[in-house]
Amino acid sequence: MRVFGITGWKNSGKTGLMERLVTEFTRVGYRVSTLKHAHHDADVDEPGRDSYRHRAAGAEEVLLSTSQRWALMHELRGAAEPSLADHLARLAPVDIVLVEGWKRDAHPKIECHRAETGNPLIQPGDSTIRAVASDSLPPGSLAVPVLDLDDTAAIAALILRETEPQTTPALSPPFPSQRSIRRLRFGDDQVSEGERVLPAETAVALSYNGSTQAVMMATPEDLHDFALGYSLTEGIARPAEIERIEAVATSRGIDLQIWLAPGAEARQVARRRQSFGPMGCGLCGIESLEEVLRDVPRVATPPWTVRAEDIAPAVAGIGAQQRLRAQSGALHAAAFWQPARGIVMVREDVGRHNALDKLCGALKTANMDPASGGVVMTSRLSIDLVQKCAMLGAPLLIAVSAPTAEAVALAERSGITLITLAGAAGCDVWSHPGRVTEPALPDPLR
Repeated sequence: MRVFGITGWKNSGKTGLMERLVTEFTRVGYRVSTLKHAHHDADVDEPGRDSYRHRAAGAEEVLLSTSQRWALMHELRGAAEPSLADHLARLAPVDIVLVEGWKRDAHPKIECHRAETGNPLIQPGDSTIRAVASDSLPPGSLAVPVLDLDDTAAIAALILRETEPQTTPALSPPFPSQRSIRRLRFGDDQVSEGERVLPAETAVALSYNGSTQAVMMATPEDLHDFALGYSLTEGIARPAEIERIEAVATSRGIDLQIWLAPGAEARQVARRRQSFGPMGCGLCGIESLEEVLRDVPRVATPPWTVRAEDIAPAVAGIGAQQRLRAQSGALHAAAFWQPARGIVMVREDVGRHNALDKLCGALKTANMDPASGGVVMTSRLSIDLVQKCAMLGAPLLIAVSAPTAEAVALAERSGITLITLAGAAGCDVWSHPGRVTEPALPDPLR
């Protein structure tokens, strides 16, 4: 989870900024929690209530539950106050946690400053303060960024930059991802000799607890993302059930050894398949029709919409971030797009399914909520790509090419907005078109 603090003297605007930031982040699809530290005694209960009487009688914890919310009250009774890390561990997983208080902890912070309070700045003596939000200080007046206290959008953008997730754990690829090959070029009434860089395909085995599950021809990069994403989208294991991932080079390819917690082993056996496809086909070798047409969870409706005029730029924005394709061509890409931010993450592979698995793994590693945006693909859309997006929990899937009829039907059932043939001339919206605005489209399409 991203953790960021709001600090400052009393009456400097901390609580107001916290409120506005929660509104801003949730508006664009982030899930947010807050932590507030109080230096005085505080009680959320009322004397005379049943829950209050339970605590007064000596209960260590009292959980009050209603149809709208639940609250857990824990009595310290002389024990040491929990640390910020202790409280963060108790929170349900979200995208961003905003913290007010714990100003001496090492998490990054922004200081709120109002001239009318007359208090000095805290920032010059605190390296954890990454910026100052002020109603009077001009930009450039400090060694850290100075923002307008009322410019909530700019402050939110700074928080996202400062809490950008760490890069995916690297598994050193033991095979090259591209090779320079000599060729003859015929053209313009002449023959020339030279070299061209081509993408490499490597046999990658995905093995769980010592047993091979599948073999794919894949681009030998972002292997940790591939292992994590494949495990998630195939319904084999959740990230918390994966104990470790190792890439072992063999004379014939790479063995991605994935070690699962005991509880995930039964699902892995049920989903077992042996496959070998020249382009990493997502359905090769599945043992039954029931598994091919497996049920997937329905994706929740997101709190955001996509503007029609943003669809073509979302597709166009992938190319600039395709490092391998720029060097050698012939690679698919799967990208993650967010409203107001555009393309924020790209993964490449010779196989379109592999590229999507890598993207799913990267999103999970970065703790980025799939419901905060959509997947953009540089390929046609088949039913298995829709299955993977449903398992990920992404409510939007965009592609440059056409879908299959089965992919459209599954997208409709699973709550995914499916957009294809996306380009400067327009796009086709196949399911849940009410999430696309300007121009308005009929909802639903039948």
